[in-house]
Amino acid sequence: MRIAFPVRRSFAAAFLFSAILAGGLGTMPRLAAADPEPALPPELKAVPADAALFVHVDIAALSAGKVWQSLMAADKAPSEDPGVDVIRQVTKSDPDSFKSLTAFIPQLKRPADGDTWVALVSFSKPYEREKIVAALKKSGGELVEQNDGSVVLTPANFGGRIKIRVSFADPARVGIYTGAADAFRKDQPAGDGPITPALRAAAAGKPIVIGATLANLPNELRTENVPPVVRMIQPLAFSDALIGTVTRDGADAKVEIRSRNSAPAKATGAQKAFNAGLELAKGAITASTQELENTKEEKLKRYLPLAKMVGEAVKSAKVSTDGNDAIAATTVKADDLITPLIQMVADLRAGAARSQVTNNFKQIGLAMHILYASRSDTLSHVWNLWVIRVASFSRCFVGRSAKQWSMASWNFLKS
Repeated sequence: MRIAFPVRRSFAAAFLFSAILAGGLGTMPRLAAADPEPALPPELKAVPADAALFVHVDIAALSAGKVWQSLMAADKAPSEDPGVDVIRQVTKSDPDSFKSLTAFIPQLKRPADGDTWVALVSFSKPYEREKIVAALKKSGGELVEQNDGSVVLTPANFGGRIKIRVSFADPARVGIYTGAADAFRKDQPAGDGPITPALRAAAAGKPIVIGATLANLPNELRTENVPPVVRMIQPLAFSDALIGTVTRDGADAKVEIRSRNSAPAKATGAQKAFNAGLELAKGAITASTQELENTKEEKLKRYLPLAKMVGEAVKSAKVSTDGNDAIAATTVKADDLITPLIQMVADLRAGAARSQVTNNFKQIGLAMHILYASRSDTLSHVWNLWVIRVASFSRCFVGRSAKQWSMASWNFLKS
């Protein structure tokens, strides 16, 4: 049975962004029970205490991390996304202006729920609205100014199904709301909920916090009709919440995942699920490491240090219980992350460039075929002479007739 998580790309990117940069951080001691609870800042007051998924990233802390600085120094190529380039310009010209990123999906029971999400970007000083609007205009789709000063973007790649409202009501925060998320433009009712500890951890200064309310995730996670591998870790799906944090531990990063439960018996089940999950991860990483060690492809060998680093982090992970909570924790070495992550960014950019060039060639070739099929015999003769000349410079088509070259190129266009 397939279990789907209908999370929009933008929200998923926030999680990926958080995970990649985790290595540049390091551990902050856990708040003692006697410590006063920190007051929630405005961006966290907008988050419901039972949100299906929640992520908070302290951008100011990340930008000072070693991994972040190395990635920024290595990744200077222009982006295909105009919005990314605008963000780069702002961060490089005034790196201290970005404060935090908060994003959440209120509910994720049905596929359509993934269309409703909120992202709040907080700044330490007033932002430039004009730059943000300019980036949105270049991103494609229809942009409409609203009477309240916000703008509504209808991206072309969703066929008009998704509307994104960008609000500039707060001079220190930009709000992004999709689907039915307008209801979350105001503070949510105060009170404890499954991810309240995650909100408090974010308010206390944890660099990265991720939370999930399991009751608001797909019911398929808790049914008996799941694959055997999923069944081994299924007790975690019956937790009240899962909360992950990344905190400083000198130059390294301490990663902790906490399963919150209503009874000690559930905590024991979650503890067993954590141990089973770690064993599965060890086996998968060991197999991947061996494949990378034996491969003859140099590009794949670049990821061997990253695989070994992840393997060491999984092997050193410790599982314990704390009352009704089950905890899995490990430490990641920041220095081990830098080189493989830089190589990964470079490979991703090269792959995207190759895909774009290939697509461009296909478009040009398709246009030529259409022109050849629709014009006179004289033009066809010119076309044959041209493809023969091109073929002489192509090792793939040397020795073929114009007709053979044309058929070979047509197969390429259809691929």
